[in-house]
Amino acid sequence: MEVGMEEHGRALTDYFNLKSTNDNVRAVLLGFDGTPRSILQVLMAHFKEEMDAIFIEADMSATAADVENYGLPSSPRLILLGK
Repeated sequence: MEVGMEEHGRALTDYFNLKSTNDNVRAVLLGFDGTPRSILQVLMAHFKEEMDAIFIEADMSATAADVENYGLPSSPRLILLGK
């Protein structure tokens, strides 16, 4: 999976570097570091979605109980640990 993300991530960033679709994409590309999180951020920016629309960011050491204290929304979210 990691190799696939790296290859496809590179293809996506090459495309968006050539044809940035909006200012949000350009801003995300400035801080792009090649991680899966960065790839998702570029896609979310392209579709003009906020990261918190599908993700909850938590500290790397957070437990399930810690995350539950964040006030989870009723709709499903992916929990990303770390920055």
